[in-house]
Amino acid sequence: MQKSTVVQYNVNQQYHIVGQSIKGDSYLNIDGELLLYTTDNSVRSSNNIIFFTEQYSLNRGFAKTKGRLIGNANIYIDGTCYAFIPALRIADIKPGLYDLVNNQFYTNAGTGEFLYA
Repeated sequence: MQKSTVVQYNVNQQYHIVGQSIKGDSYLNIDGELLLYTTDNSVRSSNNIIFFTEQYSLNRGFAKTKGRLIGNANIYIDGTCYAFIPALRIADIKPGLYDLVNNQFYTNAGTGEFLYA
């Protein structure tokens, strides 16, 4: 079974996003609406997790999404939780994401900088 929907989103509106990419049970839910669901068993990517864009667009030079993380983002990889919050690193006032569970600070690994924290 597969379901997908094209949706227009509003600037400066907060959305609650929940999803997973597991073989046989992948979905994307935004504000309680199921926008993508598949039970396929195709191979999942071994690429890094990317916030505000995805590998397909990056590889083709498409525009990246502008967005803000308000609150936290919990990501589970092989049963390990990573709980990210926007933060500033005190030593150099660099914006990034701080993982509360693993006490690790991450800066932007792509081009440019995170703009806010």
